[in-house]
Amino acid sequence: MAESRQTLTHPSSSPFERLAAWSYGHRWWAVALWVAVLAGVTLASQALGSSFRNDFSLPGSDSQRVLDTLKQHAPAQAGATVQVVLQDPDGLRQSSTRERVEAMLGELRGLSHVVEVRSPYADAAAISRDGTTGYATVTLDGKAEEVPGADVRRIIDTARGRRRWHPCRAGWRSRPKSGGS
Repeated sequence: MAESRQTLTHPSSSPFERLAAWSYGHRWWAVALWVAVLAGVTLASQALGSSFRNDFSLPGSDSQRVLDTLKQHAPAQAGATVQVVLQDPDGLRQSSTRERVEAMLGELRGLSHVVEVRSPYADAAAISRDGTTGYATVTLDGKAEEVPGADVRRIIDTARGRRRWHPCRAGWRSRPKSGGS
């Protein structure tokens, strides 16, 4: 009896199959090439990507024109705003807590890059119904990314500094104003 032999034939291999076969046969060369490609891409991205800007302006847009007009005629309203969140389990409306909050807000008013501080007591909606949580709004003299980090840190430290000696807690949340700032 004659033995029949079957041979599997593959159609011509694809470029990926050839690449895989070469990579398997030349493992160290493949690793070295991948490292070289990674280094090349990293160097190219650093050389070409150095002009990154964190800029939210949109020249010529309506919102940018409004922002420019605000800066010209009402600079206190043109900057970024920061909300200082205040919390006291005994209530923010108590006179002793109110005195501490107003003292802290007075310190914030004296800091550089701060153009306006709106107390939670100036707006009934700025204090929760149960009276334990509220927020003050601090308006800066420019966009948040234009204010030096040291001055931002000073604002945060001033808001949180009062927490060390009274039960009223202060937090921090930066919120850009609408219109590209």
